[in-house]
Amino acid sequence: MSRSPLPLLLDFDAQYQRDRDQTPAFLHRRDRRLALAREEAGAEPPSVAEWLHAVNASHHDPAPLRRWRRATLAFTGAGAVLGVLTMLGLLYVTGPARINVTLFVALALLQLLLALATAGQALAGWRPWGGLFNRDRHGAPVLRQLQPQLAARAAQAGGLAFALTALATLLAQVLVRDLAFGWSTTLQTSAPAYHQLMDALAWPWRAWLPAAVPGPELVAQSRYFRLEGGTPADPALLGGWWPFLTLLWLCYVVLPRLALLALSRWHLNRRARRLLRDHPGYAALRERFATPWVDSGADEPPGPAPARVEDTPA
Repeated sequence: MSRSPLPLLLDFDAQYQRDRDQTPAFLHRRDRRLALAREEAGAEPPSVAEWLHAVNASHHDPAPLRRWRRATLAFTGAGAVLGVLTMLGLLYVTGPARINVTLFVALALLQLLLALATAGQALAGWRPWGGLFNRDRHGAPVLRQLQPQLAARAAQAGGLAFALTALATLLAQVLVRDLAFGWSTTLQTSAPAYHQLMDALAWPWRAWLPAAVPGPELVAQSRYFRLEGGTPADPALLGGWWPFLTLLWLCYVVLPRLALLALSRWHLNRRARRLLRDHPGYAALRERFATPWVDSGADEPPGPAPARVEDTPA
C-alpha cells in the first residue's frame, strides 16, 4: 500500500509514542509474529504502512497538519487577490501617460528573486521565523523539523496564485483596454542599450517566437521623459509591447513558481522519508522483525510456587 510520506511519518511517530508504554518483550513478540507470517507467505518483511495497518494503529492528531493546510490556503487566497490588485495598479495610468515597461520588468525579476530565495531557505533548512512557530507547543515534535519545507510550500503556492491571477489580469486588460506602453529611467541609458537588455531577457522564446521580441524601432519610439508632453508620433506602435510582457511574466514568474512549488513538495516528501528512516523507532522495528523471539517467561506474571518435597527417613 502506498501512502504519502508526511502522514506516514506522523502516524509512525504517534504509534511509537504509544508503544513506549509497552514492555520490550511484548513489542518484540508482536512484531516478530508479523514478520514470520510474511516470511511464511514468501513475502518481504512488512513496510511501515503495512505494519501500521496490521497493529491497527490509530491516526495521528490531525490538528497541527490541518493548521499548515489552512496556512497554505490563506497564502494562496491572499496571493490571488494581491496579484489582481498589483497588476491593476501597474497598468493604471491617466491621460496621455504610458505604462512603464521598466517597472514591469523590475517587478517580474523581483518575483523571480523572491521565489528563488524561498526555495533556497527551504533547501538550507533556515528558520528565520522559527520563534513564531515555536509558540505552538501542542504540535507534533517531528512536524516542527519540517517547518522550513512546509513554509516554503505555502509561500510558493501563494506566489503561484499571485503570478497566475496577475497574468490573467494583464491579458484581460489587453483585451478590454487600449494600453500604451513605454519605458523611462533616470539613468542615462540609450535606446540601443535598452533594446539589448530586452533582447537578453527574451532569450527563452526569441528563437521560436521572434514576433514577441521588441525591435529597435519599438524601443526607440516608446521612450518617454517625465516632462514630455503631447502624444507620440505613432500611438498604435506602443501597444506592441504586450506580447513581450506576457511572455516575460510567464517565463520569469509563472513557470519558476510552478517548478519551485513542485520542488517544494518533492523536498517535503524527501525530508519526511529521511526523518522516517532516521526515526529512533524505525531501526528498533526492523531489528524486532529480524531477531527471533525466545519466550523466556520474563514478561509473564509469575505462577504459583511448586510444592516442596520433604525428605523422608530411610
